Amino acid sequence: MGELVKRKIETPLDVSTIRIGEFLSLLQVVSPAILEETLRVARELNLPVGRATVLRGLITNGELANLIHLHGLVRSKIISIEEAKEAFLISRREKWPVRDALVALGCSVDEGVIVRIGELLIEADRISDQDLETSLLLQSLCGLPLGRILTIDARIPEVVVNQALSLQSEIRDKRISVGDAISKLKKLRVKNEDFSPRKQLLLNRLTFTDDIRPSMNLSGVLLSCGIVTDKDLEPAKCFAEANGFLLQDVLRGFEWIDKDIVSAAAGLAGFVRDGFMTEDEAINMIKALHSSSDTMDILPVLTKLTDKSKDVTLYQFLVTSGFLTADGIRSIIRTLMHDNQLFEEVLGLSPNAFTDKAQVKRAIIKSLLDSDNLEKSLAKIYEADRSLVSYARDLLSLISYGVVSLDQAIISFTRLRYDMGERSVKD
Repeated sequence: MGELVKRKIETPLDVSTIRIGEFLSLLQVVSPAILEETLRVARELNLPVGRATVLRGLITNGELANLIHLHGLVRSKIISIEEAKEAFLISRREKWPVRDALVALGCSVDEGVIVRIGELLIEADRISDQDLETSLLLQSLCGLPLGRILTIDARIPEVVVNQALSLQSEIRDKRISVGDAISKLKKLRVKNEDFSPRKQLLLNRLTFTDDIRPSMNLSGVLLSCGIVTDKDLEPAKCFAEANGFLLQDVLRGFEWIDKDIVSAAAGLAGFVRDGFMTEDEAINMIKALHSSSDTMDILPVLTKLTDKSKDVTLYQFLVTSGFLTADGIRSIIRTLMHDNQLFEEVLGLSPNAFTDKAQVKRAIIKSLLDSDNLEKSLAKIYEADRSLVSYARDLLSLISYGVVSLDQAIISFTRLRYDMGERSVKD
């Protein structure tokens, strides 16, 4: 038995097959116990392991990008595990781009042997330069893997993306030439059903016959579902317009309408706007949710449309999507510490109720984990981002219902940020 263990330990590590989770453990970014818990979260939320690591607050979006870059270099055998570990520590400590850290270590950073998935798809005429550029911009905002963004937001069937990823690995392992990989990708036949809706949502824009995005707002969804009438909406619209509020925020304050249904309707209107689903699908989905609202058990209604639901807080969603950065969080804490009126409004307590600043700071940090408190803080401090934060809450409602997955919600949220010209919350 001891000899078997010894032989297993001495077996050389095949770096070309290292998965990102194992890579994080080898670089000691996370402990084995933390990694196991993170893998569980990733499975439950259908998230890539790297994103689940960000979700749990273990690394930032920028650090994840650096780790993915180093992971590719190690798998391509351009640098060693130890060099990757040292480069990551330097980039984290000095806040350097990881490439600069590698140069400082004297590592070769010639990446000529690495072929990126975007390059493969461009050469195979499977995507346009503009679509790739947009997808890369979205990736820079939210940090999701490019393959997920190409599948969900761009015009690429999942079968094509998966084939490109597989060929990318074969090129890295020198089992196929770049030219042969491109030829194989060009010859890949795509069936009509490959453009059909995936099991949860319509995710490919090629299902539309033209490039015109459907136009549907919250009012349209609620009216089409018969949940409200024009007479019901008129006072809410007038109040929202007169006071500079969002319609969904006003409607959530009324007792005669389910605020979760309002959030779900606003979220689905956003998915229609982005071309991720049709108007009819959104309307049918809201009707299903509304018809079962009396029992408060909507999951049986959605069993054919969804996996089981998972709860995600607003804080987790905004951090995971790359919108709320460490600098943004520090700015919120500082503002709350110096604005007594806002502090009382958010926490429901006076700062004088605490004996020292450390207690005040701890109370603020704890309060921001509550989605309502965080939304209040962001609405007051970053008023220009109110519509974005409100949309994030709408998407959280869809996630909790199990209607959409977390990565679908993140990309829809990022698409709105992109359309609005927004970037991460900063000082």
